[in-house]
Amino acid sequence: MNLIQVKPVPLAHRISFPQLVGDFKAALSYVSFYSSDSPFVIQAVQKCHKDLLKILQACDPLVLYQEGAGLLLNGSDLSELGYLQVLFRDKKIRGVEISGGVTSVELTDWLKLMTL
Repeated sequence: MNLIQVKPVPLAHRISFPQLVGDFKAALSYVSFYSSDSPFVIQAVQKCHKDLLKILQACDPLVLYQEGAGLLLNGSDLSELGYLQVLFRDKKIRGVEISGGVTSVELTDWLKLMTL
């Protein structure tokens, strides 16, 4: 039974999930290898942040969580973010809430903590 109740991501925004997944993977990759002030990290996280803000305009807050064998964003499958799902599992994180006020610096800090 799904205990997390959030507004579903509209179809118009779900079609942008491949871009979000790619940008999330790039941000995770760069954050894990470079310092937070590296141009690679800044650019990658800003792209991911921009993607998230577009979705946040339609449904705030966003909840990224594990359910069963999948990784979901407001009930929509994001299991393609396999590395993030592994990090959630290894760190015993059930999920994270992302709200409209999130900054790219906060996103960078969170990604850095996830990859440590």
